[in-house]
Amino acid sequence: PASTSFNFGQASDCNSTATPSAADAAGQASHGINAQIPPSTTMSYAQAVSKFRTAVVAAVHVEHRSIQRRNKNFVISGLKQIDNFDDAVLIRQFLADHIGIGVSVASCCRIGRESGTTPRRLLVTLETPAQVDSVIGAARKLRLSSNPEIRGKVFINPDMTAAERKAAYELRCRRRTAKQQRASREAADRARPRFRRAGRRRQ
Repeated sequence: PASTSFNFGQASDCNSTATPSAADAAGQASHGINAQIPPSTTMSYAQAVSKFRTAVVAAVHVEHRSIQRRNKNFVISGLKQIDNFDDAVLIRQFLADHIGIGVSVASCCRIGRESGTTPRRLLVTLETPAQVDSVIGAARKLRLSSNPEIRGKVFINPDMTAAERKAAYELRCRRRTAKQQRASREAADRARPRFRRAGRRRQ
């Protein structure tokens, strides 16, 4: 008898189109979605969000530590350096003589670039933030000093970042400009002639 062979690899000779099964349809739909939205897209977004949150938390932590560290610091500008003399001793004597406050200096160092006209600033660290608040609060006494060098050139300020120093400088400039404009208006008002209206005499 003739042998019967079955060829499963070839397509059917029938011209009718075969209807796909439900499993085949689901697989094709899933393949189409995956082709439009790669699986790595969701994972990459999650990783980016996680890294952003980690960076924000780290930045807040660093800023908090920086604020705590700066609370114990202040900066003296215009105080000349004396050869063979410790700056810590110089600071204690200066504050005691000119603003009447005795402090315990934990550390100090000169900061900024060398300049032939102005001395380098002094970054001073005290034991507690309360001492720094007392020094900064009494710093206005320097403007009343009988020594013109100290009255006009020595300043005590909080330890601020570059952005904070710029903002504080711009605020001082605005206040100075407003004060000058107010003084100019007052001077102009005083110079303006005033006329008194004659009142009606009573009979």
